[in-house]
Amino acid sequence: PRLLLHTENNKRFDTVVDTFGLCSVEDPILALRTAQAACVHPTSSRILLLEHGRSYFSWINHHLDKYAAKHLQKWGCSWNRDILQIVKDAGLIIESSSRWHFGTTYLIIARPNPDFVSPATTPNTAAVSSSSKFSSAVE
Repeated sequence: PRLLLHTENNKRFDTVVDTFGLCSVEDPILALRTAQAACVHPTSSRILLLEHGRSYFSWINHHLDKYAAKHLQKWGCSWNRDILQIVKDAGLIIESSSRWHFGTTYLIIARPNPDFVSPATTPNTAAVSSSSKFSSAVE
């Protein structure tokens, strides 16, 4: 389904939280940019991410890569994404990050980039394909 990431009536938030959602959205960079656009202020707002993805061990990544297509088809989850690179590509400023479970589980505290330019969408809505419950609005 297509989920809409939105801020009703252009509301903004102090903190945006995503737990294990970046693996199942079609465009995780757009999802994070939309989260960034929903933040109140670049210096006081935070984006908290608890995600899973690539390991820092090549033998685990080999396994993740080998079965990625089957896993995506069955579960709607791209389990081999490079989460730190996605966060950087989205333009967020990483304040801290830590990893567990052989490096496949990430806890990232980030904040919006003051130089960020909002996605080219309507002021309060961006569509992202997903199989997760990233937002409460379903189209």
